[in-house]
Amino acid sequence: MTGPRLGRLVHLFSLIAAAVVLLIAEPSRLQAQTYPREGSLELGGGGFWIGGSDAGAATAQETQNQTGTTGSITLFESSARLGSAFGVGGRIGFNLTQSIAFEGEFIYSRPPVLVSITNDFENAPDISLEGSSLHQYFIDGGVVFHLTTLRFNDGGLPFLSASFGYLRQLTDDRQSIESGQVYQLGGGFKQLVSPHFGVRVDVRAGIRKGGFAFDEGGRRAFFVLGGSGFVVF
Repeated sequence: MTGPRLGRLVHLFSLIAAAVVLLIAEPSRLQAQTYPREGSLELGGGGFWIGGSDAGAATAQETQNQTGTTGSITLFESSARLGSAFGVGGRIGFNLTQSIAFEGEFIYSRPPVLVSITNDFENAPDISLEGSSLHQYFIDGGVVFHLTTLRFNDGGLPFLSASFGYLRQLTDDRQSIESGQVYQLGGGFKQLVSPHFGVRVDVRAGIRKGGFAFDEGGRRAFFVLGGSGFVVF
């Protein structure tokens, strides 16, 4: 084969190879540039760390029965706290526009109940006990604001989120059931790693109203850290 003909073949194969590379890379590049795509659906799931929260306090008292005395004496004081716990969850989201998405989420966790007993009437030492864990469910819906002007790269961007939902807590024997509401504000970032798959990290501050507690106190704060993967349709 002569040199000029060999050179033309090498040039032709080079053009074909370049075209194949462009055909493979272009859809990925275009999708990443337009992520999140308006009207697209996202399904995801992952793991979460849910921080502990206060569960109120109570005082055990006894009415004095001595002649000529009134009132009561304190036998001991107790306080409770829900310990931190890892959970698993799933999420579905719809990208209304590049900047706004609506999401629904479900998270299940098993926080332990931690009880402290102090100020014993007979001067017994203070003690801390760990009771059984609760079955805890968060089911909520909310909105996500994609910060498209602060992109990390073509397929990655930060976001802010706000959600409101339902709280349900059950004891191990299912004999006691508590319910309430959860409110969460947070943010994080998303990163596509392929045209249809991405990863996400969340950091949130949450408030629960209702649920397990020793008293009728109001809102109780907690934190959530989450990492998940998602599929884009």
